[in-house]
Amino acid sequence: MSIYLRGKSWYYDFIHKGQRYTGSFGQVSRTVAKEELARKKAEVVEGRLNPAKARKSPRFDAFAEEYLEWVKANKKPSTYERTLSIMSHLIGFFGQRKLSELSPWHLEQYKKARKDANKAPATVNLEMTFLKAMLGKAQEWGRLAEHPGKNVKLLKNPRQKTRFLRDEEEACLLAAGSPALRRVVKIGLLTGFRRQELAFLRPEEVDLERETVSVAAPYAKNGESRTLPIGPRLKTLLQDALVARGMHRPCW
Repeated sequence: MSIYLRGKSWYYDFIHKGQRYTGSFGQVSRTVAKEELARKKAEVVEGRLNPAKARKSPRFDAFAEEYLEWVKANKKPSTYERTLSIMSHLIGFFGQRKLSELSPWHLEQYKKARKDANKAPATVNLEMTFLKAMLGKAQEWGRLAEHPGKNVKLLKNPRQKTRFLRDEEEACLLAAGSPALRRVVKIGLLTGFRRQELAFLRPEEVDLERETVSVAAPYAKNGESRTLPIGPRLKTLLQDALVARGMHRPCW
């Protein structure tokens, strides 16, 4: 192996006279990577490039903080909040263990521990997905030589049928809340918006003239905005919400 692509970056890895040389060229084209590799090999022959040295592996909890900062800067707020919540479980389990010490067995043990704690397969799989993403970044950033979770499989999660509230269930739900909360619940039932999407719904996303309501991309589950038509009943509810909260404040 001389050069290889990992993520969007090109890396080099070659041996000369029993010494190994590794590093990254960054996000360049394959042609540029080959040219840079030739320069690196020339530097080795001329004695201007030192062999690769073993890098000190960071502790799990320390790298977790570094990864959280990256998520906060590069992902939408809802993703950061979920990562922050999940990371507390991961740090509690892996603690101060070095990343280089992790093996597929350790990841399987985490999966088993969460399952034994009666967590739903979907919850365990979500946590495992976040863990794998974190370790993938550690590898991409040169903090981890091999990804221990590469071949660790997720739990089987049988699909459940979508269930809609019966009339009596809807009535009980609405009766249990305040007038303001009932309005939010009714809007949620009419739009199908998720809790996060409802929580951040703002006046500028409600167009009463065109009779549409939108979900902003940062708060949508898949990161893409979407727009729905407003029917008469929903229009009345949204008008009441705007009047109650003011045109320049969150709807709730």
